[in-house]
Amino acid sequence: MDETMKNYNPNATHQLTGSCIPFLYGCMDSTMFNFDPLANTENNPSDCAPYVYGCTDSLALNYNSLANTLGDSLCIEKIYGCMDSTMFNFDSLANIENNPSDCAPYVHGCTDSLALNYDSLANTLGNSLCIEKIYGCMDELAFN
Repeated sequence: MDETMKNYNPNATHQLTGSCIPFLYGCMDSTMFNFDPLANTENNPSDCAPYVYGCTDSLALNYNSLANTLGDSLCIEKIYGCMDSTMFNFDSLANIENNPSDCAPYVHGCTDSLALNYDSLANTLGNSLCIEKIYGCMDELAFN
């Protein structure tokens, strides 16, 4: 007999305790992402949201802001690094280059800090080998 209830009957003459069923609004389409099994009234069919498969992790490389369901493919972790294969610090696992200036070019030279021709800027042993330091007298006029 309550007009605000789903099962209101204007012809009812007696009301049984607990017999009124309230309106429970929600998506009643079981094929939709936001299906509500408790709903008994669909306010607006456009309120139902379809499944959108994709990566739902906002920190992932392949994040899909429209996705509401993790798809078959996993989210791809962002890996920052140098992606230029011609550079000394090339990272084959990198999928994001934070800053192209982060790539370091090859600098050929002697990388042995104990060598005579050590180059502190070198990161790659050049075509010439390092020259070993030989200690001794360098005066040609001296006996030793």
